[in-house]
Amino acid sequence: MLLGTVEMTPLDVVKVYSALANGGFRARLRAVRAVLDEQGKPLKSFKVQVEEAAPPAAVYELDQMLTLVITHARPGSSGTLAAHRGRG
Repeated sequence: MLLGTVEMTPLDVVKVYSALANGGFRARLRAVRAVLDEQGKPLKSFKVQVEEAAPPAAVYELDQMLTLVITHARPGSSGTLAAHRGRG
């Protein structure tokens, strides 16, 4: 997933990254989880609907790759601007 390559709304971005953070599972976003009375007892509640957005094994591999990029990065080793300027 490359930033800036696809037009996405902020809500779409939240959905994608939350699924990655949840091991490949996506929960439908809700503004209201429950309606409570004055004593805090639920009058109406809404179940969280969870569905698989990506295979957990693939999400695990992606997580490992992203972690390795951060833990093994060296200053100036991004291969982008530094390499273009002759420092990579």
